[in-house]
Amino acid sequence: MKIFPENCVRYALFDSFCNKRYTNSQFIDRIISGGLTGIIVQTCVYPIELAKTRVMVDDVKVRPYQLMRRAVTDWDIRPLYRGLVPATLGVVPFAALELGLSKWLTDRYKDKHNELPGGWRCFLYGGFACTTAVTCTYPFSLLIYPFSPIHPRSTY
Repeated sequence: MKIFPENCVRYALFDSFCNKRYTNSQFIDRIISGGLTGIIVQTCVYPIELAKTRVMVDDVKVRPYQLMRRAVTDWDIRPLYRGLVPATLGVVPFAALELGLSKWLTDRYKDKHNELPGGWRCFLYGGFACTTAVTCTYPFSLLIYPFSPIHPRSTY
């Protein structure tokens, strides 16, 4: 429900940032592009994530589109973005490391060998980047969790 639109927006934005903003393959440039991508993507898909999580947590069975429709018609659009800041603070470092490191490794290979890496290398670069991002940002995620709107003690 959220994976497809999230990944479409994420990779399209990241490629756009990398192609238009930076002409060299500096690591910090890729990290900044990944962080900006993380902010925009999280803002776009956060209502879907919140609705999906609410449907999974609530005792009453309601469909995600019904929850979002009710939220917009009965309340306002603002409740769909409650908790966006803590969620974004958790996603930005992860997106920056995952996307930036993967692109940087791919660019380094391309600069050295004058060709794009093959399928297995891209798979390994992506896996290494994702593992590194999860390892580095997991402690930060533990600090942010109590402030999220899906935490059992928070109110929606």
